[in-house]
Amino acid sequence: MNSYHLIDGYWLNDGVRFTDRLVTSAAYEDFDDDESDIFFFDLDEEGIRELIEKGEDTGEEFVITDYRFTMYETIAESNFLEEGEVQVWYQKDWGETADPNNLEKTHVLMGSIRADDEEEVYLKMQGENWSPMGEARTLVRAKGVHHTSMMVGDIMVINGKTLVVAILGFQELVTVPTE
Repeated sequence: MNSYHLIDGYWLNDGVRFTDRLVTSAAYEDFDDDESDIFFFDLDEEGIRELIEKGEDTGEEFVITDYRFTMYETIAESNFLEEGEVQVWYQKDWGETADPNNLEKTHVLMGSIRADDEEEVYLKMQGENWSPMGEARTLVRAKGVHHTSMMVGDIMVINGKTLVVAILGFQELVTVPTE
């Protein structure tokens, strides 16, 4: 199994520091898609320690000063939203009108969470709360959406109601009967 770590360091050419760059022991070829969130491939914990010990004499354009383990792979490959009764749907394309009887047409089900009301759902689905270190990037891409934080146009199904996030608050989507 591949390992994932977050590293801190600085660039040799200008001394500019960086933090929380994601590295993996996996080879670039192991990934199906472009993994732009991976800073460096083929680097396990032992390799990280060796680079730290070598300092500026590594042959790389950067120096690693610190590192820590991250559960990136485990989180990215699973549904890490807290399982519950409230469905969370993210909008695929901006501006399309949602049909509460056919949410799949305009939205993607991100998962189901536990929450007592719409405000709690909205708060839990902000990126800084459910993906504070970018853990959800792979899930977001896999679902075909382009945002981590719940925003205007996204939908929740809670307490038997389908609510869309509006500019101010939430609006219930009601089914209009066809005649």
